[in-house]
Amino acid sequence: MRNDTEVTSAPVAAIVRLQLFKASEVFISEQVNALTRFRPVLIGRDCVGSPKNDFEYRVMAPASRPLRAIRAGFGTDSFFRSALADYKPSVVHAHFGIDAVAVMNSAQSLDLPLATTFHGFDATTRFDRLLRSGSPSLIRYALGRNRLSRQGDLFICVSDFIRKKVLELGFPENKVVRHYIGTDVARFDAVSAERNEGVPIVLHVARLVEKKGTAYLLAAFARVRRQCPDSRLVIIGEGPLRAQLEAQIDDLGLGDSVEMLGACSHDEVLQWLKRASIFALPSVTASDGDTEGLPISIIEAAAAGLPIISTWHSGIPEAIQDGVGGVLVAERDTAALADALRLLLLDPQTRTRMGTSAQQFIRENFDIRTQTKKLEELYARIR
Repeated sequence: MRNDTEVTSAPVAAIVRLQLFKASEVFISEQVNALTRFRPVLIGRDCVGSPKNDFEYRVMAPASRPLRAIRAGFGTDSFFRSALADYKPSVVHAHFGIDAVAVMNSAQSLDLPLATTFHGFDATTRFDRLLRSGSPSLIRYALGRNRLSRQGDLFICVSDFIRKKVLELGFPENKVVRHYIGTDVARFDAVSAERNEGVPIVLHVARLVEKKGTAYLLAAFARVRRQCPDSRLVIIGEGPLRAQLEAQIDDLGLGDSVEMLGACSHDEVLQWLKRASIFALPSVTASDGDTEGLPISIIEAAAAGLPIISTWHSGIPEAIQDGVGGVLVAERDTAALADALRLLLLDPQTRTRMGTSAQQFIRENFDIRTQTKKLEELYARIR
C-alpha cells in the first residue's frame, strides 16, 4: 500500500471511460485499484453508477437528453482537454476504442501519450453497422478509427483473438499488444471457500444481448430438465432481449425452473457464485459481427472454483481449457450444450475436478496484481 507522499508524487494515469462506474464494468475499477506506480484519475462524460469513494474522478455536468446526444457525438473535446490540462497526466488510457476516439484530439493537443484497450465489440462490429447504429458515439468512432490507428501510441487487446482482429483493422503491429486484465483472485478464493451448494444451479451472468447466447442456453436447459428435474437456471443481467427471452421461457415451459433476476450488484453476483454449481456462458458471434473479447464473468466464475460451460468463441479458450476447467462447444450447438450441462449436472465429482482446475489456471494467469504490474510497464514504455 502506498503512503500519501507516494500517491502525491506518483505520475498520473488518466483513465478515460465515457460512462464511468457501469455495474457491468467492475473490471475497470479493479484494474484502477491495483495500480501502484501511477496515480489514477478517472475522467468521463457521465457517471452512470456508484463511484468508489476513494477514486479521484471528474465527469461533465448533468445535461438534458438533447444535450447528452450532442455531447455523445462531438461535444466532449473541450471538457477532456480542460480535464487533462488540469491533471497533467503522464499517460492517457482509454477503455474501448469509442472512448479513445473521443479523447484523442485532446490528448494530441496536449502532447500526451494515448493507450487504448480494445475489449471486443469495438474491434469486431462491422463498419457499416457502426455507421447505421444511430449512436453518435459509435458513428464518431467508425469515422475516427483510422486516425486513431495513426495517432495512438499503444493498443492493448484483452485476448489474442482481439489482437488479431485489431491487426486486421490495419493498426500497426509494433503498437498492438495482448494483455489480460485479470481479476482479484484472492477475493474469489474466499468465495470458493464459502461455497454452499444445495439444489444444482446453473448460473448465467450476462447482458441480455445476442452475443451472450442466452437463447441457446435456455433451449439446451429445456433438453436436460427431464434427467435433472431439480436443477435451476439463474440468469443475472438486463438488456434489450429480456422480453424475448421471457417469452421463450414460457414457450419452453421453464417458468418453474428458470429465474431471471435482472441487473444485480457485484456483491450480489458473488453471493450467487457461492451457491452455483456450474457457470454457463455460450457466447456467439452476433449478426453485426460483435463478439466477446474475453468475458470477465467467465474469469471470475472460474476464479471462484466453478466449472465453466462455454463456446469456442473469441478469447474464451485462452482462459478455459476444454475438458480441464470446463467444457467448450461450438457456437449455437444446442445439442452439444445440453450434453455439457447434463454431464456436469449429473456428475458432482467432475464438477469439482473441473472447478478446481479452472481456479488454478486463473490464479496462475489472471491475477489482477500481476497483470496490472505488467500494465504499468506498458504505461512506462510510452510516457
